[in-house]
Amino acid sequence: MSLPHSFTDEQTRGPFGFFKHEHVFRPHGTGTIMIDRVSFAAPLGVLGQIVEHLVLARYMRKVIEKRNTYLQSVTV
Repeated sequence: MSLPHSFTDEQTRGPFGFFKHEHVFRPHGTGTIMIDRVSFAAPLGVLGQIVEHLVLARYMRKVIEKRNTYLQSVTV
């Protein structure tokens, strides 16, 4: 049986103008490295772009980093 090499979460409706989160898995030694690729855009045109630049991009990075720290702590 072949394990998946990736999967993608993509918003079809919700608070973002666009949201896509790719999880890519690569073998590493006796384990696996997961690479996150997150693409998103805030709604509301120019106002959303300002909020995205000033707040949202940093917030999203922290959310992903916090989740990754947790995943590293629960090795199986």
